[in-house]
Amino acid sequence: MKRRRIIWFFLFFILSGFSIFPEDENKLPSVVANYRVQITDTEGYSMELTNVSINNLLYISGKHSKGDIIIDFKDVDKIIFKNVDEKKVEAAVYMKNNESLNVILNGNIKLKGKSKYGIFSIMLRDLKEIKILEIINKK
Repeated sequence: MKRRRIIWFFLFFILSGFSIFPEDENKLPSVVANYRVQITDTEGYSMELTNVSINNLLYISGKHSKGDIIIDFKDVDKIIFKNVDEKKVEAAVYMKNNESLNVILNGNIKLKGKSKYGIFSIMLRDLKEIKILEIINKK
């Protein structure tokens, strides 16, 4: 009986899309649009990436004032990060229409993309800036 429960539990995770294995750092998610960005980390190192996503998504999602906000990459010019604490970062989001707003984000989620050296990933808390250079193509 106990063995049957374990099998059902394992099948539940597989069928419901949950993974018991860590995220594969060697694969990029399939994205609808291919953005070329320049990132700068908190130590001042810069790198250009393509096929960029944050938490496997093409938008940032966080808190603005008392509400939740989702901002699509296509509307963003650059994002400047400032650590609030070990879990949160404040992102000053500069839009293409010259407006800006501050958003509180989870600093433990990852930005991932392809560099000329290979696949690169970094926690948002370790970033200083993201500059969106262009959309290379839309699928």
